Amino acid sequence: MSKDTTWMAKRSMSPREVERTVKALGLTQAAVARFIGRSERTLRRYILGDAEMRPAEVLLLRACLEEGWEPVIPPWTPGSN
Repeated sequence: MSKDTTWMAKRSMSPREVERTVKALGLTQAAVARFIGRSERTLRRYILGDAEMRPAEVLLLRACLEEGWEPVIPPWTPGSN
């Protein structure tokens, strides 16, 4: 039986989907922001609908949810996002 990969077709997320995804991953906004290489402020802008996520960011988060991948969060360092 083949695995359902329809999640790969949708390359955008509504602000509500971004918020739900952060919660579903069980991570803080800061951790998700570091995981996708963005600042916390940028992630908040995605959640508020003031900016749109890039398709690669969307696919990465969807893959984590759909494939059961556990994100590896890089440590915060001064001067980084």
